[in-house]
Amino acid sequence: MAKLVMERKMGDNVYLHKDFHVSMDIALEYIDKKYGKNGVAEYLSNYVDSYHKDLIAEIEQKGFEPFRLYLQKVFTAEGCIDDLKIVEDKNSLHVMINKGFYVYKKSGYSRLVLEIVYGRIIQKSGCRFELVSFNDMTGAADFRVYRR
Repeated sequence: MAKLVMERKMGDNVYLHKDFHVSMDIALEYIDKKYGKNGVAEYLSNYVDSYHKDLIAEIEQKGFEPFRLYLQKVFTAEGCIDDLKIVEDKNSLHVMINKGFYVYKKSGYSRLVLEIVYGRIIQKSGCRFELVSFNDMTGAADFRVYRR
């Protein structure tokens, strides 16, 4: 019988980010038990301030386009770009998410994660973030971003 050899590179694999979200849920549950909701909020705020500082600077300089592109890139990578709808005008973005990939069932902090991560990115860039609605079961969300 002939031996078949399969050659694959990491880039050939479909990107799945689920392990990150499961780990994040476990981490948030731990932080909550140890430090409470304020500890979770502080952790997420520190994460945004360090990890997203370049995105924040881009939004300050260029307006909403970098944030729109960021959301599209993330939802594409997560395999749920069809669940994202963005309506943009001169002074605002309206973001509608049919189903979120960031549902944290163990910790129960899905809404807080969305509010702090996206909200802080927008607020630190000098704009205003408004969460219109959020569904804890599905991660469906509706939020608006405004220029100040």
